[in-house]
Amino acid sequence: MLNYISAELYKVRRRKSTWALLALLLGLESLYILLFAHGECYELLNAFVTTLTLGLPMALLLSALVCSDMGRSGTLKNELSAGLPRSRIYLGKLLSALIVALIALALVVGLCLAAGGLLFRHSDPAQDRAALAVVGYCLAAALPLWVGGLGLAQMLFFLVPSPGAAESLYFVWFVFLDWMASLITWNAQGPLAQAAAALQSLLLSWTFGQLEGVLTRELLAHSWLVGLGWLAVTSSVGVWVFRRRELR
Repeated sequence: MLNYISAELYKVRRRKSTWALLALLLGLESLYILLFAHGECYELLNAFVTTLTLGLPMALLLSALVCSDMGRSGTLKNELSAGLPRSRIYLGKLLSALIVALIALALVVGLCLAAGGLLFRHSDPAQDRAALAVVGYCLAAALPLWVGGLGLAQMLFFLVPSPGAAESLYFVWFVFLDWMASLITWNAQGPLAQAAAALQSLLLSWTFGQLEGVLTRELLAHSWLVGLGWLAVTSSVGVWVFRRRELR
């Protein structure tokens, strides 16, 4: 497995799209930081929390660096013809995408915190410490949700033959589920409304929205349960279907 992951990471490093995406991501973040360069450090850090939901589309883009060319280049056929187990291929690509995502997360958060430490005013150390605590909490709660989104993206890339269709379905999935659950919750009554509210609480995007409210240990635990639950379910479905899929 380690050799497979190492080979996948080598391919990711060699792709121009990897460096283009990284440059775009850090460039946009630098622009974001400059927009808040007039305020206190804690203002930047608190504003950063509201951007956490960007992790869901980023999970798709980072997964695409590993999975999007599987069909076009015949990678899967070559790997299967070499005798690699399908579960190793699936989980190896998932772990590779996770490593890429963690590296990207470290760069993004590191740049933001470095900018907050060097470029912004620090007139109230207590407020800065409080802001850092908020960011630390939100990152701890957001990380499993990002991982859940990564698991969903990986499953779609393996189940849907067209990478473009898989990417479109990823976004439709979140919009449709959120819209349907919210619509039923707002308009229904009784057991139907309760069922819709329960479904909504299990959505990755809905859980992200709760990070802008009161931060509690219960919310942190809920985030980990939801994120790891999505990862476990999508990975199980992905491996099960991939083992039975006929490649053409």
